[in-house]
Amino acid sequence: MSCDDVATERAKTAEAMRVASAAIEANHDHNKTTQYVSAFVTPVALLAAESNDAERAAFTTLYARQDTLTKLATAKACPV
Repeated sequence: MSCDDVATERAKTAEAMRVASAAIEANHDHNKTTQYVSAFVTPVALLAAESNDAERAAFTTLYARQDTLTKLATAKACPV
């Protein structure tokens, strides 16, 4: 993998992390609203809360990939 390949892969991974993070944040806001409503209306409304498990797992995988690419770039003395 050349330095250009590493840089391209790091950029793709960073964008994927940004998208996953935005999805998690969007669900967080939705879930907070659902929690406030359910606290005053009915606990059944908590069932409307969305899980972020897939997004969080993807983010964890992407973070590990980004870390590996950073180490590879450092080992190859690629410009950052």
